[in-house]
Amino acid sequence: MSGQTMVMLHYLQGAEAHFLQQVDFAEMGYEQLLAEFRGFKSLRSHGMALEFKRLGWNVVEIFGDFRELQAKWAVEHDLPVPEEGWMDRITMAQLDHYRPEAVFCDDISRYPADYLSQRPGYVRCLAAMQGFPMHFKQLAHTDVVFACTPSIAMVFRDCGINVELVYHSFDPSVASGLPERTEDHGFIFTGHSGYGFDWHHRTRYELLRWLLASSPLEAWLTERDMTLFPDIEDPLRELFPHNTHGPVYGMDMYRLMNASKVVLNIHTDAAYGDTGNMRTFEACGVGVCMLVEHSPNIADLYEPDAEVVTYRTREECREKALYLLENEAVRREIGRRAGERTRSSHLAEHRTRQMHESMLRHL
Repeated sequence: MSGQTMVMLHYLQGAEAHFLQQVDFAEMGYEQLLAEFRGFKSLRSHGMALEFKRLGWNVVEIFGDFRELQAKWAVEHDLPVPEEGWMDRITMAQLDHYRPEAVFCDDISRYPADYLSQRPGYVRCLAAMQGFPMHFKQLAHTDVVFACTPSIAMVFRDCGINVELVYHSFDPSVASGLPERTEDHGFIFTGHSGYGFDWHHRTRYELLRWLLASSPLEAWLTERDMTLFPDIEDPLRELFPHNTHGPVYGMDMYRLMNASKVVLNIHTDAAYGDTGNMRTFEACGVGVCMLVEHSPNIADLYEPDAEVVTYRTREECREKALYLLENEAVRREIGRRAGERTRSSHLAEHRTRQMHESMLRHL
């Protein structure tokens, strides 16, 4: 194939605010700001976009909720930037401008089902990547859904949705921006704590709270100013101010993991006990020793106790973390093997080839 256009639609949900604090963007044009943001590595998207280009696609990346970036595109194309509804209006204008044969959605929840059911005729393949078992009405209008764990794929399949299992991956260009590995930090976690999120973060919140109180865990946390559970009333950053910090994104997150001895990975309850979130491949990709829940599919991805370390209970999690902190040679060898396995099996090129073949069948 050659010359067909794919629009990759991404939604950041706050990561762009941290990026904008690091750049002087006022005088930048759209393409310059877009290039700077790609270098921030806040999403897996750019690595996938490069691989799709190598497979012959003309790829356009759109970050629909990045107001400052989207506004620059609108101004450069003589379009107004409304105070309300700007996200949908600008994104729809971009689709009409580029007229892609394929649209790849990172977060299909942003689109109402009635719009998807009447998508423009030039869009011959609508694909979505989905890591949570939700948004069924929207997904029913896709041609194919790429589910990120086996259990989630099964849920969608049972609902009559055309689904394929495609795990997340690692962008190898991240490694070129990292210094030589150090171990300035010990046992760390980075990500959403669960406070202010839906039911699927409940187990994570409780394990983090226990470990922060009973182990040397240090955490960089995203927390919302609300709670959805009456018995989860306290942000962990307020409960544990001495061993928690604000969130890190993009290359800052990768640098943190690259400078740590052990990275804790806790999946959400929406994974239904499977392994396969983005952190799995991010941590292993940088070559750090990852401590993660045991799961039925872990051995399909990494060899337990050789490429990753697994736990079944919170007590075992703490025990293994302490062991790894005390045994440098063991944790370094596990991290080295994890990096090798990632490079051989879990890069963006491995996943995009699978998705490419699937999307071609709908064109």
